[in-house]
Amino acid sequence: MRPPQTPLFRSSEVLPQAKSRRPGRPRLPKGDAKSSIVPVRLNAEDRKRVEAAARASNQSVSEWIRMALAAAMAVEMGQFK
Repeated sequence: MRPPQTPLFRSSEVLPQAKSRRPGRPRLPKGDAKSSIVPVRLNAEDRKRVEAAARASNQSVSEWIRMALAAAMAVEMGQFK
């Protein structure tokens, strides 16, 4: 006669598992997220110039582009001359 085998687990019950979190950062509060993405293609020289300007002003490339675009729109609309 074979000796009884011991179970590999303490219990045969399924242990509840915590819900898995989605990867990435948590969602921003409503109204804080940007509303749309506008893809723009830059040649290598323009991209280097934009990156250098962003670094010089301690901003991300996206922040610098938004600031430059806002300034250009203000000039175009006649708010700054």
